[in-house]
Amino acid sequence: MKTLFSKEPSVSLKKITKSIHGIEINSIPKFPLKILKILILNGFESYIVGGSLRDKILNLRPKDFDIATKATPEQIKKLIPRSRIIGRRFKLVHVRQGKEIIEVATFRATNKDNLKSNEGMVIRDNKYGSSLEDALRRDFTMNSLFYDIETEELLDYTGGYKDLLQKKVTVIGDTETRFKEDPIRMLRAVRFSTKLNFQLNSDLIRKINQLGHLLLNIPTARRLDEVKKLFLNGYAFKNAILLNETNLLEFLFPSLKEEFFKKNKKNYLQEFINISLQETDKRFAHNKPIMLPFLMATLLWPALIMRMGEINSPNIKIPNLRNNARKVIKDHSNFCSIPKRMEFSIIEIWEYQIKLLRTRSPKAIQLVSHARFRAAYDFLINREKAGSDLKHLGDWWTKFKEADYFHKKKMIKTNNFETKKPKSLKKRLK
Repeated sequence: MKTLFSKEPSVSLKKITKSIHGIEINSIPKFPLKILKILILNGFESYIVGGSLRDKILNLRPKDFDIATKATPEQIKKLIPRSRIIGRRFKLVHVRQGKEIIEVATFRATNKDNLKSNEGMVIRDNKYGSSLEDALRRDFTMNSLFYDIETEELLDYTGGYKDLLQKKVTVIGDTETRFKEDPIRMLRAVRFSTKLNFQLNSDLIRKINQLGHLLLNIPTARRLDEVKKLFLNGYAFKNAILLNETNLLEFLFPSLKEEFFKKNKKNYLQEFINISLQETDKRFAHNKPIMLPFLMATLLWPALIMRMGEINSPNIKIPNLRNNARKVIKDHSNFCSIPKRMEFSIIEIWEYQIKLLRTRSPKAIQLVSHARFRAAYDFLINREKAGSDLKHLGDWWTKFKEADYFHKKKMIKTNNFETKKPKSLKKRLK
């Protein structure tokens, strides 16, 4: 067989029976099974692939059931109702049933003639091949397993089943080549490590440290998609720590310098990020909603504070905050896309950090009923937990939001919150 990579992966097909892998066919939803049966009946080799199998083996709840097939996108679209072809770099077919979408991909082959950037990133990848070739061009061995619904066997070309049992994140082929082909794979390695509690070996970490700068070649909108996956799925805190250790954080949030995560050099900003991410993970665990604008407002807060000082006085001018906020967001947009609607929400959460300081104003009653109040209130509470001295303002608002109208009026009249002058930068970071 021809060498597909500069470092040829070990190829030895193993068929793992149901008695070993334990995946019951009746545990697979009817919709992907229906698509598979149509493709197989029409003569196309087809399998369940990827993350759903990985999660099944690890006794986790699969999110998606993807399909890989010998059929081309055009053939799939012709055979399967309510399907459409998407993508240019990598053509896929999405099949919709109500709100559910199944992703169907044609087997790919590694092709030396693929259009690549000067740094090795694949720009277009629509060279079709066999199931073996498709398995060998995937990112990690754990994601290269195929499930045959006819025999109920797992097809394992790369040792992925063994790596899953041994909790290993193993790149297929040459690590440097694979990361250059798609730098997002480095972020995926971090996500798998934290989500599955798998270890990244020292060689893998070394390569990620060397090649992290390649993330700057990825479109900023795609980087935002990865930020969602990293920080909105219950492992935000762990991902932030590992991103920092592998030097990837600076290519997503350059304003979060590594001192914010050093164990022996804690400060208010570091504590604020840590606490906020831990609280986000708790919300996920309790099935509470998580807002991406809130997350972005949190992760960009240090950049705003470093620019204009701590927000601890009601006398700070909101137009001044808006101007600084827009500059922070504009600078960050070079690293991670922020749509206009999200920008508005981020700035609004920050503006409320001033408005919530104005407890003597009758407008305080109106603030509680505003759609953005809850996010701004949680943001304030996290700041106080991190050590921002706001004279127990969070406690005041906790009582105020629960009080009836009469008691709200009384609290506004009798509160004794005092204004403060912003601390110097050196004092703030001690």
